[in-house]
Order: sequence, then structure tokens, then C-alpha cells
Amino acid sequence: MAVEREVRPAAEVEVQEPEVYVEPPLDRGITRRSFLTLAGVGVALLALGGYKLTDIIAKRNKYIQMRQAGLYKDDKRVREKLGLAASHQTPMIKTFYEEFGEHPVSHVTHHLLHTSYAPRSKFRLDL
Repeated sequence: MAVEREVRPAAEVEVQEPEVYVEPPLDRGITRRSFLTLAGVGVALLALGGYKLTDIIAKRNKYIQMRQAGLYKDDKRVREKLGLAASHQTPMIKTFYEEFGEHPVSHVTHHLLHTSYAPRSKFRLDL
């Protein structure tokens, strides 16, 4: 069984134009182009801020490593001068434990020898 189709001449075929999307303007006056520009600037500022933060942290870590190296060097020099095997055998530490602390891991020595961190400035990041 054959289905008959209606054949129209080419002049009668309607050609539809593709719809073009036009973005309505926002009330605040921000267009798509200005939004993308501002977003790009924001991303660039975040990237630069992240780089600066890592630079500050690297400088701080370098300072801490230099300080640790100096403390270990001083400790080693004192131990060699006094002929000691360990730092806790120095006469000054022994006197401390005799006068104030009961023994090296007592509650009193814990409070007297351990320190806590207290920030000195709220805004100073570069060391």
C-alpha cells in the first residue's frame, strides 16, 4: 500500500529564520561582558593574593628553620663544652629540677617550661 504525499512547489515552502536570543538588560546595568570582565579581574586578584600568601609562608618557614638551626648549634656547642651527652644534663637544668620541679615530666615543670603562643600584632604577616 503506497502512501501518497503532497508535493508543494518550492515557492510555497516557508523558510523560518532561526531565533536569536537577546538577553534582557538587568536593572543594575551589568551586562554579560562587564560581568565576565569583573570576574576575570577578581580571579586575577585571587591568584596574585594566593601567590603573595605562599611567599609570606615561605619566608616565615625559612626564618623558623634558621632559628632552629641556631638553637641546635648553640645547644651542641654547650654540650661539647661541658662534655654532656644530652641537653637535660646541664647544671642549670639540674638546678631547676632540684629547686622547682620534682622530676622532668611533673605537672609543675610542665607549667613552668612549656610556653603558649600569643600573637603580638593582629595585622603583621611578614616576618
